[in-house]
Amino acid sequence: MSDANGSTSHSQTNMGNNFFQGAREFNVSTQYNIGEQKNIYPGNMGLFDILNPIPDASYTRNRKLSPPDSSCLPGTREAIIQRVASWADSSTLLNNSHVMWLYGYVGCGKSAIAQSVAEKYAGKGRLAGSFFFFRAAGDRSRITRLAATLASQVANAIPSTARIIEAAVRGDSSLLHPTTSLSTQLQRLVFDPIKASKWDRMGLNLVRGPFLIVIDGLDECADREEVTSFIEHMLDFFKLNPRMPLRILITSRVEEHIRTYLADNTVLLVNLVDHTSLEDIASALRLIFAQAAKHSRIIQAFRGGEWPAPEDLQQLVKHTGCSFIFMSTIAKFILDPSDDTLTPMDRLPLALSINPGLDGLYAQALSRAEHLPHFSAIISTITVVKEPLSIVEIADLLKIETFEVIRVLVNLHAILQVPGDDTTPVTMCHISLQDFLTKPTRSGRFCVDASPQHEEIVRRCMDVLAEHSSGQHPAYRYARDWIHFHLSRVQISAARAYDGIRLVLSHAKKLAPMHFGLIAATYALVDPETLPNEAELNLTVNDMGRFPVDPWDGLTLYAQLCRSVPNLDSLGAIAYALKAVNDACDFNARHRVPLIWPELEPLRLNAYLPTHRPLVSYHYDIVLLGVTHLVRSNPHPEFGAIGAGDITCLADADDSRQSPLVFSWFFLSWAHHLSAALENDESISWDDLTDENPVAEGTRKNIERETSAIKRLLKVLASQRGSPRKAQFIEGVKRAVELVKTKESRFPGAVGVGYNGAITIPCSSNF
Repeated sequence: MSDANGSTSHSQTNMGNNFFQGAREFNVSTQYNIGEQKNIYPGNMGLFDILNPIPDASYTRNRKLSPPDSSCLPGTREAIIQRVASWADSSTLLNNSHVMWLYGYVGCGKSAIAQSVAEKYAGKGRLAGSFFFFRAAGDRSRITRLAATLASQVANAIPSTARIIEAAVRGDSSLLHPTTSLSTQLQRLVFDPIKASKWDRMGLNLVRGPFLIVIDGLDECADREEVTSFIEHMLDFFKLNPRMPLRILITSRVEEHIRTYLADNTVLLVNLVDHTSLEDIASALRLIFAQAAKHSRIIQAFRGGEWPAPEDLQQLVKHTGCSFIFMSTIAKFILDPSDDTLTPMDRLPLALSINPGLDGLYAQALSRAEHLPHFSAIISTITVVKEPLSIVEIADLLKIETFEVIRVLVNLHAILQVPGDDTTPVTMCHISLQDFLTKPTRSGRFCVDASPQHEEIVRRCMDVLAEHSSGQHPAYRYARDWIHFHLSRVQISAARAYDGIRLVLSHAKKLAPMHFGLIAATYALVDPETLPNEAELNLTVNDMGRFPVDPWDGLTLYAQLCRSVPNLDSLGAIAYALKAVNDACDFNARHRVPLIWPELEPLRLNAYLPTHRPLVSYHYDIVLLGVTHLVRSNPHPEFGAIGAGDITCLADADDSRQSPLVFSWFFLSWAHHLSAALENDESISWDDLTDENPVAEGTRKNIERETSAIKRLLKVLASQRGSPRKAQFIEGVKRAVELVKTKESRFPGAVGVGYNGAITIPCSSNF
């Protein structure tokens, strides 16, 4: 390596032995700091805003909008609630279990009991937190934000913990990062603060009893491995802290990944089936029918309001099979209004004739609407969407009128939560409906064939993205965020992979017809396996630009560099979709693009659109982008002004306007594309490039800045002896220099340490 005076140093630093031996005059100014990145929370940012909890995960949520919509009716489930209370109130000085697992089958009332217990202990001032998982409900179906959501509630319930929690998140900004383990987050944000505060409140704790955290529906969390980690860490913590004034109530079905870890001698196991009686069902039904009679003149006028008859009620109670969810659903079937012209008295005999169990009830409810237009499309969409859609979003996605969606939904009140407006999400009353609809042996003619339906939604999402302008489509946000999810659920065979690529790229060209050629070419020509990833560069999510996708997807690379490209968010969604196609195939879909390249003729909507060009010709365009965005002229330190004696250097971060990953991509691959462009077209020279895209002028200040970005990149390369990535980088530079010399063109560059110690780019064939 050469020092500033041109002498040779034998120091290898972090770049390997003689990595840039003999370089000169090609300088690099400051780019990005690609070392450790930290989020600094502003001093005026409150703890609640920093934690950013899920707003509808606690017992205080609007249950009509955020299921489960269940709570114990007055006078019901008293025995089991008292059983839970006796455990929760037990002294921490005794060897009592810190964790209770309340388990049972679908519909036996687990969520209702969890809700009632949470309300009871909130009223006592002893509820530290609650979290109600719900499948297919966005963040509430994942465990990622459990710790932050509980921490926000703990800080409110136990004020002395707030300062401890805030100190933790401000002292370690990576604590809330998705890559931080849930165990660490729970320890630092929930367990440690409560443990630290217990000594301040020890006397009061002994009098009032421990605090309680309620976690409902743990089986509905999609992150099964994280669930087991959570259970393990929780049990280990209590074993180390047996006097901790905290109890945790968990409710769930008996799933193996939960049972295996909770079947521990330190956990109190309670089978809810042993605490469910027909008398509880009868009490609940009496209350429901009494409430309905108060608000219905039709019921009041029928036999003086004495309805149903005792024998009918008793038969209905037996018909429920001791299932609270069946009881609730059958009551809605009887009492909720619909356009079938039947009164509740007419529907009671129908309810009694339904086969016992939810399947018969679901089939009966669905049959009331199956004759209506778009019934199948609406039910299928509600069944497979990643997150619930509103009425207007369903209508927009299916390209039908809003009233047509409402017409179907009003007949399904018994099994769906149908909101009173068009913008609130439509949800299932119970997740067992989704299980019913996706199993042909149970649902028969109502079965939703998941893979074809996911494929249909992919097409509809792409239509929404392609037609999007100024954000007017109600379904646009859903299409943008979840098209990749639906593509990942489509069964794509190797034979159909080309169809998937064609489908995705055909919609991409509708989004940006003027730029489609280069957009598709960058996707095909980028080789992500030879480039460093964000982990190697110590990048956080905030450093990665607008799209949290594979930064080397190529589809959005050109779009990010050219701000004039329309529908940038939509292109990010299309990039997700291409990744889903790639993940579904047993080969790299990117490598198949050249084979279908002749079929990707851009839409010729008018004479001004570009013509279709050979794929290899786009290496030249990529090189031009590199000149435009990453290279500029700076005054040589020995000269006073820009002009003779200039040196050329990479532009800084603000000039390239892109993430560190895009910068890294250009730095490491630009020479490769230059050599490919020179080989493809012998008429191209370096002078042609700079004449067509003049190098922008910079300032002396750019030269004097630190060069941590380049150092970091070269350190990554130097640490990978014999790696294809390092070999390709070196070979690309060598080949580019050889071709430039062959064409007898001037190419500014060499290797060494330039002005003020700035590292320079290697452009000599002997390094």
